[in-house]
Amino acid sequence: MRTPAAVVLDYGNVLSRPQPAGDLARVEALAGLPGQRLWPAYWAEREDYDRGTVDGPGYWARIGDRLGRSWAGQVVTELVRADAESWAHPDPVMVAWAAELARAGVRTALLSNAPADLRDLIVERFAWAAELDQRTFSCEVGAVKPEAGIYAHCLAGLGVEPAQALLVDDRRANVDGAVVAGMAGLVFTTPAALAAGLRGTGLPVPAA
Repeated sequence: MRTPAAVVLDYGNVLSRPQPAGDLARVEALAGLPGQRLWPAYWAEREDYDRGTVDGPGYWARIGDRLGRSWAGQVVTELVRADAESWAHPDPVMVAWAAELARAGVRTALLSNAPADLRDLIVERFAWAAELDQRTFSCEVGAVKPEAGIYAHCLAGLGVEPAQALLVDDRRANVDGAVVAGMAGLVFTTPAALAAGLRGTGLPVPAA
């Protein structure tokens, strides 16, 4: 792999840590459902929420329809908030790596399948996100990874050609989509594994 001019970073499970068990338990308690029932429905309905086709209350209504439950009023508000908060745990190692890339003259972007509620939290709470050269959220584009349009939108914002960019994402399907779009890609597991995968690229590596 030649040295990329730009590195595109996924948010969930890359720039942020996995949803903590305590946060997941809070969502389950608000929903009044055990995790083994809730989370399959949560993910089955997630794509339209990420795409911006439905808003937070609509998303939870769809989950309820799937599970034979309904929530209203303040409970729905709390479910939307608790879900977004569960994703609000940045990984300091990866955030620091993004800053190091920028100092090295590499353009940086966030590319996330994220609904508007999570986008707003990221933009309002995390100053480091504003320091990236480009932020592409699926809810704004109307497309989700691994669809071609979302990669094209991000690359256009960065001002680079696909062959100049590297995607780091925790999902193999998203990395495969980037490769089809002409980008390089690495599947993220840990900062240490990523550092090993970056050998020979000429890029700074994250602290293990």
